[in-house]
Amino acid sequence: VMNALDGCRDLIQVDKEPDQQSRLLRMCRAWPFGMLLVLALLPHAVGSVVNVSYNGMLIRNPEQQTCFDWLVLIYNSVTYPLLALPAVLLIVQARHGWLRVRTQVDLASDEAARSRRRVLALPGWIVVISCLGWFPGGVLFPAGLNVWAGPISAGDAIHFLISFTISGLIAATYAYFGSQFVVLRVLYPSMWSDPSSARADAQRELHGLPHRLRRFQLLAVLIPLVGATLLISAGPDQLSLAFRLLVTSLIVLGLAGFALANVVCHRLTRVLSLLTGTSRERS
Repeated sequence: VMNALDGCRDLIQVDKEPDQQSRLLRMCRAWPFGMLLVLALLPHAVGSVVNVSYNGMLIRNPEQQTCFDWLVLIYNSVTYPLLALPAVLLIVQARHGWLRVRTQVDLASDEAARSRRRVLALPGWIVVISCLGWFPGGVLFPAGLNVWAGPISAGDAIHFLISFTISGLIAATYAYFGSQFVVLRVLYPSMWSDPSSARADAQRELHGLPHRLRRFQLLAVLIPLVGATLLISAGPDQLSLAFRLLVTSLIVLGLAGFALANVVCHRLTRVLSLLTGTSRERS
């Protein structure tokens, strides 16, 4: 009985966190899986706009511009639906397990644990799917331009590779934080059929997650700064105003990303300590 009370107390404490009245959290509680999908896709949509705008500066003639426009249309028309499908299937499967835990009072504890593991795996799968969508573009775009619109320089090809890689990593990092916020702040704390084992199960299931959060927090600031450095080193001898603005934007994004990631990590780390009971042990 005491274990059950402790487990319930830990889960209730999560709902009493200071950000419980924030608009984002209210929206995530009202439409958890819809918001998970939105927060996972939004960084990619923004990244695509920025990436297309930047790579458009590498176009040399009208023939290349026409080819580039077609490549953007075809690549996005194929990549987004192709990779959104497995993401949606994973989310639907996780939602099915989440509903079972919340509606079936006699659900076996091992079934609930299996459903929690599916939910916890979502942010990692989103990162993998994100990288699969971005990285091939760094090779396919310069190759397509080279074949269908005349030769492009080695420097331009390198810029395509760098821009797609950096944009993909930035989008994947923010998609990870967005989806992890929904998972840890809304979904996972509500998936317990047996509160008496909640603390022990959470300690086992969430082991290693604080380290992953810190690694992604570091990536949020390092990736834009490394990208700016690589673009400068591979940039033209005469830096255009647009190029300077891009590099400056990457540096600013790195600083802003660090601040945002720091806030998210602080809140999620607090939630992790409540779920695993470590906050009480420290106090």
